Amino acid sequence: MPGQGKGFTFSGRNTKRRLSFSMWNVNGLHDRILGNKFENADFISHLNNFDFLVLTETWTHRTVIFPSFVCFNSIDNNKSNTSGRVSGGVTILFKKHLTSKIVLQKTSKNFVWCQIDKSLVGTDKHLYLCGAYIPPENSHHYSNDLFEELENDISHFRSKGKIMLLGDLNARTVKSNDYITADGYHFLCSGQAAFAETRNNLDNNTNNHGKFILEICKNFDIRILNGRFRGDSL
Repeated sequence: MPGQGKGFTFSGRNTKRRLSFSMWNVNGLHDRILGNKFENADFISHLNNFDFLVLTETWTHRTVIFPSFVCFNSIDNNKSNTSGRVSGGVTILFKKHLTSKIVLQKTSKNFVWCQIDKSLVGTDKHLYLCGAYIPPENSHHYSNDLFEELENDISHFRSKGKIMLLGDLNARTVKSNDYITADGYHFLCSGQAAFAETRNNLDNNTNNHGKFILEICKNFDIRILNGRFRGDSL
């Protein structure tokens, strides 16, 4: 299946309920060979394994209809790019039985934010989930304003609760620290495990997007999950 993704399970401290999350850059919801991916058995099977899914580069800002799921979409006033199709596109999908606990907070071209009720995640504050897509630096769809918007959003929602950011940021960070060494390191805890200080990463390069993300992590005490979770030993 075209695209790349990652899934994981989160358990709150005060609940036995486990919530599963997945992020997938789908490279378009419609494929010349596969057709509509929401009609593809393998694609549907993957989606059904998770409570929350963030799909990026959907190449649409239209609401998708998928049984047993609710959809929050990014918005775009520009109809298409020079190739005639919509660029980017972010969708958050979540199981319908969770609807009463999920509230849409913000939607823009590159970011979708929703609130997950604290009673569902078993934490003392609500969890604010962001689905994000930031184009590569050499794309004519990229603007430095995107990182400013993301930083402002994180500042706003972090003042209200916990933060979880899932998406394709086109950020290359190598194994650089996402925390200030002099301040010490606080292990990440999911209720199942504590995540190690050092991140695994086969990528040996960095870019400006990565530097922006590392700075945001340090400013807001946020940690990068990739390379620290089970299955990320390489």
